[in-house]
Amino acid sequence: MPDIFSTMLKNITSLFIIMGVGYLCRKIKIIDDAVSAGLSKILLYVALPCTAFMSMMREFSYTLLGESMVTLSAALVIFLFGTLLGAVFTKLDKSGPRRGSVWKFALTFPNVGYAGFPIMLAVYGQPGQIYTAMVNAAFSILAYSLGMSLFGGAKGTDGSGGKSAAVHWALSAGGDAPADARLTGEQLSPDGPGRSGQAAHNGRVPKKRGAARLILLNPALIATELGFVFFLLSLRPPEVIAGSMTFMSNMTTPLSMLIVGAILAKIDIRSAFTDVRIYFISLMRLAVIPLAAFAVLRLFVANMVMLGVIVYLAAMPVASLTVIMAEERGGDSETSSKAVLVSTLLSMITIPLLSMVLN
Repeated sequence: MPDIFSTMLKNITSLFIIMGVGYLCRKIKIIDDAVSAGLSKILLYVALPCTAFMSMMREFSYTLLGESMVTLSAALVIFLFGTLLGAVFTKLDKSGPRRGSVWKFALTFPNVGYAGFPIMLAVYGQPGQIYTAMVNAAFSILAYSLGMSLFGGAKGTDGSGGKSAAVHWALSAGGDAPADARLTGEQLSPDGPGRSGQAAHNGRVPKKRGAARLILLNPALIATELGFVFFLLSLRPPEVIAGSMTFMSNMTTPLSMLIVGAILAKIDIRSAFTDVRIYFISLMRLAVIPLAAFAVLRLFVANMVMLGVIVYLAAMPVASLTVIMAEERGGDSETSSKAVLVSTLLSMITIPLLSMVLN
């Protein structure tokens, strides 16, 4: 067994053991809806922003600046390629709007937040985090625009077609969110129990202004932008602040895996493996898209860390945000739950195998 494969397998196994702990904690009621929502808020409002900011603490160079911009652009193109594959699959499958929207969203958005950051940290360490942050920025930008429009053909569950509080909170929180985030508008809105949160709950946020507002309120994206300014100006936070942020960013990996495990514990495993179409979606999500990205990018990208981060993140499983979007905007929530579960479990095999291709 090649050393790189063995190393990757050990790292992935460690992460999935933590995920298994989260799964068990959910099953034995240590983690319930309230605890899961609280852990997710800590992750999305504290740990991930700290990780994104600290990932930018690199010595400035025009080479790294150019690579960051290329990473952002490449991620956007890869996500759009996934949307195209989803549209083709939807047409071939003759899926209706509810299921078709799930296929397109699942193939567009990988689990960059919960799975991507910890796995890239395990594989590449701190040098790879700046590229991970740029891919996450691309995810955030498209999730608030293209992502919501993919469910445009399905009527919202509130009867208005507007986004509910769960979607509003999930997107504002930073790209991906737990599948059990279904509390009230006041509980989930980043504004708290106020006018803006209630407006989101009632579906009265104007579409364009609401999407722009979600981008501006995204903690991980704000942290990335602030960190990028520090990178451009060669600034550094005081040592005591940097140390504290590093400690908080270290929570990202265990929190992410615990939350993913808790999410999967709410999905019916037995029924998830009976739908053949889920396997096709997982194959495209975990293999076709990243291998296509690798085949093209290897012709232009010389930095193997940058190339690896882009390709690995393209190979992440279906984002759990797919479940929330489906439930709150009239999509097929059962199908989306199956896609998240099956693709996540299969990624335990496909990600280590991908490491053999990349190396």
